[in-house]
Amino acid sequence: MSVNGDTLKLQDTGICAIIRLKKEKIDIKPLIDALMAGGIQAVEVSFDTAGAPRLIKEIKEYVGEKILLGAGTIFNCESAMNAIENGAQFLISPHLDENLLRFCEEKSVPCIPGVFSPTEISNAYKNGAKIVKLYPVSALGCNYIKTLKSGPFKKIIFMAVGGIDLSNAADFILAGASILGIGSALINDELVDSKNWEKIKENSTRFIRIVKSIRGNND
Repeated sequence: MSVNGDTLKLQDTGICAIIRLKKEKIDIKPLIDALMAGGIQAVEVSFDTAGAPRLIKEIKEYVGEKILLGAGTIFNCESAMNAIENGAQFLISPHLDENLLRFCEEKSVPCIPGVFSPTEISNAYKNGAKIVKLYPVSALGCNYIKTLKSGPFKKIIFMAVGGIDLSNAADFILAGASILGIGSALINDELVDSKNWEKIKENSTRFIRIVKSIRGNND
């Protein structure tokens, strides 16, 4: 899997908003509007959200190419195909599956595998992954990423996911994570049920500002 234009965009923004909700019917348009207004350019719809393929299709039809749209919690090639057919531009799995990586390579769709150990990171890289998802990163800590980046994995692009919020986002970027996957700290059932789009917009802006300030880009 090469780092193509889509995944470069994912790195540029530094934040991927993760939609993982319990309810099946989601007022998706104002949610996406709030994210975009806050500066979010990449969104992952987790496949453990009810009706995920339909949501991906709705988002794609609504915003087109205005955001980078992905599917997460992809366990197998069948789910991957379902996501791709509905408009997903990249896929994220919670685990390392060589068959899934090969399938996505054949479909020319970037796949970001979930990894935990140096062995998994190495195997992912050998199988073409240029970006890997460290998950759950809260169990690993910032020093783990720092050690990996200062050691044998300098070329690996790390996406940190799991337990990241406004209080620790800066720490993970400083440690060497290029991308942060933000779930419930940005989008959760309470905010969506109460239609608190302004809060989602505000938090989106704050996450984006954290990344920009650390990178020295305050535009």
